[in-house]
Amino acid sequence: MILLGELITPPTSPEFYEFFLVAIQLGSALAVMSAYFGRLNPLAVGKTPSERRRTVRLLFRVMLGCIPVAIVGFFADDLIFRYCYRVETVAAMLLLYGIAFVVIEARGERHVGGPLAAEEVGVKDALKIGAFQILSLIPGLLCRWTVKFL
Repeated sequence: MILLGELITPPTSPEFYEFFLVAIQLGSALAVMSAYFGRLNPLAVGKTPSERRRTVRLLFRVMLGCIPVAIVGFFADDLIFRYCYRVETVAAMLLLYGIAFVVIEARGERHVGGPLAAEEVGVKDALKIGAFQILSLIPGLLCRWTVKFL
């Protein structure tokens, strides 16, 4: 949206454009929540006690994985907006990480034993994922490939 906003001037007021940006991100978040609600709801009808415990453990690890990025985002918020939400930064990150993504995929490296199932993610894995999510604070990063290095 940062690059598109530079190429196309929206024919609306700045306030409406800001609302539009929030609305489309909210729509994405609601779509993900609705798609995974049954799986991530420990109180869902039909879940056994062991499934409920696994769901609570998974939610705990998701919250644990959010801690590193929340801390950095909280303390570096002004710096991130000042230096990272710029056309040059977004374009450079898209290019840099796009090339890295292609190179890593071409090498065909995979996590030994395949990807971890959600239930297999431990506390250390959750914190590693959270640490890599710090990269997502910089607009334009493609962070999906970073999980391969865990």
